[in-house]
Amino acid sequence: MSKAPKCPVTADWQPYDPAFRKDPFPVYERFRRECPVGWVDAFDGFWAVSRYEDVFRVALDPETFCSSEGIAIPPMEYDGRALPMESDPPEHTALRSILARELSRDAVAAREPMLRHCARRLLAEISEAGSADFSERYAKLLPTNVICRLLDIEGD
Repeated sequence: MSKAPKCPVTADWQPYDPAFRKDPFPVYERFRRECPVGWVDAFDGFWAVSRYEDVFRVALDPETFCSSEGIAIPPMEYDGRALPMESDPPEHTALRSILARELSRDAVAAREPMLRHCARRLLAEISEAGSADFSERYAKLLPTNVICRLLDIEGD
């Protein structure tokens, strides 16, 4: 990975800065206009791609760009990888074919009652608490809860 930043837009960008999180859209617009691909120093550095066309091209070019070294910013602290997101072909292709069957329209429709149960349970917990960080208490937990149910793993 080259650390040759020439883009002034991304050099000082802090993805988790409260001001940015409150209103990120002016920064995104500036990125797309002035620095569609740029180096960000935060979290030991990473390349940011900001235009749809470029993101699409990157996603379709595993020979040049990889996901297997991690995709989370900042890097997540766990052993292993988050599959299939942190995999590249041919491994990603094999995983995707397995998941595609399980996530087909008919398969998801058959699981709708279970999916609704998981979602409602988490929402009830948030409601009982009175307030919550929705990302932490719902968005991060729902996929895990659903996967645990699919794998017949007990617990919350």
